[in-house]
Amino acid sequence: MPWEIVPDDPACPINRPFGVHKVDDGELEGCHITQGSAEEQVAALYAAEPEDEERQDTYTPPQGVQDAAARALEWIAEGLAGDGFTDVGRARASQLARGEAVSRDTVGRMANYFGRHASDRDAEGFNSGEDGFPTPGRVAWDAWGGDAGRTWASGIVADEDRTMGLVQYERTDEGIVTPDREVRRVERLELRQSEDGMPVLEGYATIYNYSYPIGGGPDAGGFNETIAQGAATKSAGEADVRLLVNHDGIPLARTKSGTLELESDDIGLKVRATLDPTNPQAAEVRSAMERGDMDQMSFAFQVVRGEWSNNYTERMISEVKLFDVSVVTYPANPATIVKLRGDDEQTEQADAVPPGRSVAQARRQQDADRSKRRR
Repeated sequence: MPWEIVPDDPACPINRPFGVHKVDDGELEGCHITQGSAEEQVAALYAAEPEDEERQDTYTPPQGVQDAAARALEWIAEGLAGDGFTDVGRARASQLARGEAVSRDTVGRMANYFGRHASDRDAEGFNSGEDGFPTPGRVAWDAWGGDAGRTWASGIVADEDRTMGLVQYERTDEGIVTPDREVRRVERLELRQSEDGMPVLEGYATIYNYSYPIGGGPDAGGFNETIAQGAATKSAGEADVRLLVNHDGIPLARTKSGTLELESDDIGLKVRATLDPTNPQAAEVRSAMERGDMDQMSFAFQVVRGEWSNNYTERMISEVKLFDVSVVTYPANPATIVKLRGDDEQTEQADAVPPGRSVAQARRQQDADRSKRRR
């Protein structure tokens, strides 16, 4: 894990101005009176790191990414990055320019950044030869690896998305071999503030009796799947489930602490989480959701009981064991409905609804459920 020393760090008190940050996510490791003491902490942190071969899920940026980041550093040194460019952004550009391996989380942030800022490429001054070149937007774009970074990060994410579909299942002459831990994702997650000012997330992680395709469905060699009525009831009442970000990291909420509530009702598995506004990661998620940069969720589970059709094109899941529910950056397969407490706008899957409970039926039930709460 690379670390950087930031002089006159705004995150540190005036009497200890030298901050030590993780390059990967900008997390502050410590503040120091002198540069020397900061360097000693960095040396100690590196000494405590495991050997490279023990590290997992890291990616080395290709030469094109390194070149773009190095170019951005030159522009930053010339004062062309604008007032909003941060020391953490400079540290990340330095990491990419040096060709140091980055985590999967950083790759995901890169892909997310390029997706949000694709319109910056249309601005005057983004391209060489245009007035105002390079704009602050172009500097930031290259600090994240530029066009090469977008291609690289998006490719990694796309490869992982494909593994969330049929790739993780094996079709044999005797049927389909499934993994112990499976993930299903739903799109369109929204956030609002509760009456007492707390950010509250409420939605359905899945809708019962609604059929959706896995791996493209039977026509593409995959299958259709349906989660039966009440499949999550037992686990929702017994399991200690966490709310995570991208199925990893420190929980944002947890059933054991009472900050995460799971209910298996006549519609599906309902999730309600109260987020801590003082938690930096929760604040980051809230900001991303309010901006529209993040609006998906999913749940990870193991099938306890289920049945297949004779030709293994239809799967009915009767009982699941829940591992976690998660706010996610990249959806992998279509699913159902998600809403937030008190939100009047219903969100639904845009694809045609196969046999089973229709989205319209679920929508009517949600309307009735919401009306009861308002009485």
